[in-house]
Amino acid sequence: FNHDRSASAYSGGEAGRFGGTAENPEINLLFTPHENQLSFSRADVPVDTPSFGVSSGTMSESQGGLANLAFRPSIDHEFSLNLIYNEGVDDTVRRGVGEEVINYEGAVYEVYDLLRTERSVGSAQLAGKSLFVGLNDMELAWRFSQSESTQDQPDYRTMAGIYDVSGRPVNATGVQPNRYFRELEEQATEGGIDVTIPIWINSSEHRLKFGGVVSANERDYREERFQYFSAPRTPAELRTFPGAVGIIERDDSGVTFGNTISRLLEPNQYTATQDISAFYAMMDVNLSDQWRAVWGARYESTEMVANPVEVPGLSPRVAEIDDAHVLPALNFVYAQNTKMNWRAAYGGTIARPTYKELSDIRYEDVFTGDVFLGNPDLELTEIDNFDLRWEWFPAKGEAVAVSAFYKDMRNPIEVLFEPSVGSIQPQNVESGEVYGVEFEFRRNLAFLGDAWARWSLGGNLTFVESEVSIPAAEYALLAAANPSASRTRELLGQSPYVFNADVNYTRNDWGTSATLSYNVVGERLDLVIFGPLPDVYEQPAPDLNFVLSQKIGLNWRLKLAAKNLINPDREKTISIPNGDDLTYSRYTSGRSYSLSLTYRFE
Repeated sequence: FNHDRSASAYSGGEAGRFGGTAENPEINLLFTPHENQLSFSRADVPVDTPSFGVSSGTMSESQGGLANLAFRPSIDHEFSLNLIYNEGVDDTVRRGVGEEVINYEGAVYEVYDLLRTERSVGSAQLAGKSLFVGLNDMELAWRFSQSESTQDQPDYRTMAGIYDVSGRPVNATGVQPNRYFRELEEQATEGGIDVTIPIWINSSEHRLKFGGVVSANERDYREERFQYFSAPRTPAELRTFPGAVGIIERDDSGVTFGNTISRLLEPNQYTATQDISAFYAMMDVNLSDQWRAVWGARYESTEMVANPVEVPGLSPRVAEIDDAHVLPALNFVYAQNTKMNWRAAYGGTIARPTYKELSDIRYEDVFTGDVFLGNPDLELTEIDNFDLRWEWFPAKGEAVAVSAFYKDMRNPIEVLFEPSVGSIQPQNVESGEVYGVEFEFRRNLAFLGDAWARWSLGGNLTFVESEVSIPAAEYALLAAANPSASRTRELLGQSPYVFNADVNYTRNDWGTSATLSYNVVGERLDLVIFGPLPDVYEQPAPDLNFVLSQKIGLNWRLKLAAKNLINPDREKTISIPNGDDLTYSRYTSGRSYSLSLTYRFE
C-alpha cells in the first residue's frame, strides 16, 4: 500500500503571443487574452511587452496498493494473480495577469482557473506458465487482464475580468465565466498466448515461437459546459460577480439587463472503441557457434471507431479505421567473443492515433485559449526500423555500446496550428525519416583505486537528424512568402541530441545506495504553424536529480529524493529571421523534495 501527498507551485511564468499575416509575415507583438490566445489575428496592434504573467499552485494526493498471489502446483506449472489499484486527486489554481491592449489601453486583464481532477486506475491480471516435458519440452505461457480507468473534473471553473488603472471593472465582451463538468471512463480487456518449442539439430538448440494477443478497449467521454452571460446594459460591477444571476429586465429582443446561465451544446463528447488482433510466428536459430538469427512476422489488425455525440445544428463525423498489416522482423547477432557482440536488425511497426486525435470534437482549454480539433481523417503511421549495434561487456555490470539507427515513416502524425481559425489539429504528412547514432557506457570506477570500487558512472549520448515532408497546401503559403522555402522540416518533438549521465554509489553491507542523474535534450519543434509565421520551439531545460536510499533493519527502507535541482526556465520561443527569439511561454516548475519510509513484507 502507498499514500502520497505533495504540493507544487510556480510564479513569474510568462506567456507571449505574436501576430502576422500571409501578406505581411513580419512578427508583431500581440496579446489578446479575451480572444483565443493562440490567434495571430489583429497583427496591426503592436505591444511593447506582450507577456501574460502566470502563477499556479497544485495540491496532490494519491494512494494505491498492489497484491501478488503465486501458485506452483508442480515444478512444471505456475500461476499468478496480480491486482493493482491507484487513485489520486489534483487541486489546481492558476492566475494570469496581462495588459489589455485591444479595446482598453492601459487596462489590466486578469483570469482565474480552478480545477479539480480525480483519477483512478485498477487492473487485474491472471497468468500462467507450463512446461510439457512429454511434448519435446514445449513451453506454454498465457495471460488475461482487465482494467478500468476514470478521470473526473467535477467543476472546472474559469473567471476573467478587465480593470482600469483605478482598479474598477470595465465593460468588455468575451470574458464570461465558464463551468465545465467532465467525465472520462475507459475499460480494456486483453488476452494473449505464447508457445515455445525447442528444436534440436546436430546438437544445436533452436526455438520456434508463435502466439497472439487480442485486446478490446472502450472509452466514454462526457462534458457539460455552462456559461454566465451578461446582458448589454448590465454594469461591469455586476459582471464580475457571477453569483448575481437572474433576469432583471427584458424586452422583445431578449434580456437587456442582468446575468443568465446558459448550457452550451458543443461537439466535445464521444464514445470510442479499439479492437486489436495480432498473431506472430518466429524462429530463433543458432547458425554457428558465433552466429545467431531471429526472424519472423506479425499479422496485426486494427479496428477503431470514434463516434461523437450529436448536437442540434451540427453533424460531427464518425471516424473509422479498419486496417491490417503484415510486419516482418529480422535480427542477426554475431558473437565476436564471450564479451563482445555485433547486432543488425530490421522490424516493421505501426503507430495509431489517440481517441482524442481521431474524434471529430472541439476541446477548449479556457485558461490558455487552446482549442483542439480532432481529425476523423487520420490514418495509421507505418514505420520501418533499421538498427546496427556494437556492444562490449568488459566486466559484470559494465557495458560500452555504439548504435546507428534509421526509421522510415509513412503518414506520420504531427500537430498543426491553423491561425485563420485559431485551433490546433493533428494531421498526417506524407513521409518522414529519423536517423542517428547513440553512444552508451556504464563503468565501475574501481580502476581508480580501491576507494572507488563502490562507485559507478554511466550515460548515453544520442545525435539525431529528422525530417518530414510539408503538405502541398502549407508549402504553397510558405513559398508565397519565401520562394526558397524548404519542402521539409524536422519531426515534431524530435530533439537533435539527447544526453543522460548518472553517478551511483552502492554499499551493500550498509544497505546504502545513492544516485545523482542528469538529463538534457536539444531544442525541438513543439508546434507547427500553418503558413509563413515561424514555428514554436521548446528550448533545452537541463534536469538534475538526487536519490539516497538507506535500508533499516530487515524490512524497512528510508528514501530521500530531490528533483529538478537546477530548476531551469521551461521556455518555448519563436525565432524571427535576422532577429531575437521571442518568448512564447516561460516558467520554472520548482524544486521538489520527498522523504519516504517503506516496509517490505517477506
